[in-house]
Amino acid sequence: MIPFLFSTVTTSFFSFGYLTFTEAVEKRRVSQLFTQYVSKDVLNEVLHNYKEYLKSSAGQKVELTVLFSDIRSFTTMSETTPPEKIVEMLNIHFSVMADIILKHNGTIDKYIGDAIMAFWGAPVPTKDHAEQAVLAGVEMLEGLKEVNRTLKDRGFAHEVKIGIGINSGVATIGNIGSEQKKNYTVVGDTVNLSSRLESITKEYKTPLIFSEYTYNKIKNTIDCKLLGNVKVKGREQPVDIYTVES
Repeated sequence: MIPFLFSTVTTSFFSFGYLTFTEAVEKRRVSQLFTQYVSKDVLNEVLHNYKEYLKSSAGQKVELTVLFSDIRSFTTMSETTPPEKIVEMLNIHFSVMADIILKHNGTIDKYIGDAIMAFWGAPVPTKDHAEQAVLAGVEMLEGLKEVNRTLKDRGFAHEVKIGIGINSGVATIGNIGSEQKKNYTVVGDTVNLSSRLESITKEYKTPLIFSEYTYNKIKNTIDCKLLGNVKVKGREQPVDIYTVES
């Protein structure tokens, strides 16, 4: 009986060790995938259900809200400002904006030059993703005061202004890229419309614009104002656009 018992105990021990090691590796993969994009609270939720989020990173359709933010007149600013000051300015700006997005449990998708792309509703599904995105947008505009105060103290000559576009809808999400580098990101018409709305904030002289699809989700909780109906580039169907009532 001794060899049999020894064999059983040894096998059980190594099986348990293997499963524990495998689980640790998978959790580490999920942590590495999401830690740079989400707040600690969201990351803890993801790690609690890490197997589901490993599946989701392979690709799925989800309903979410996307936000694009862009610095106004950045090209002119970069042509008249030393490169080291531009980098300093962007780091200060992104630090403040990222903190606000994460505070509202948003996911930072990427920084595109002087722009930020973020989304709500993934990796952790939430019913109030549109509301949180709009509240984050409002707070980002307020956060510019802190950004510009810091820049002024450091001798920066230009004041930073931004435009924000927000849209809600279904998009494809997953870990997308090459074998060398991948990014957990969203793609689709929902994303494109959000970007287009950001670009027309200049035309409407309004720093924050969101679509009728976002409006329909927040109209009972946030006071909104209709700006008009527009047909954006690359999209046949016109869309009503709104901003927050001041």
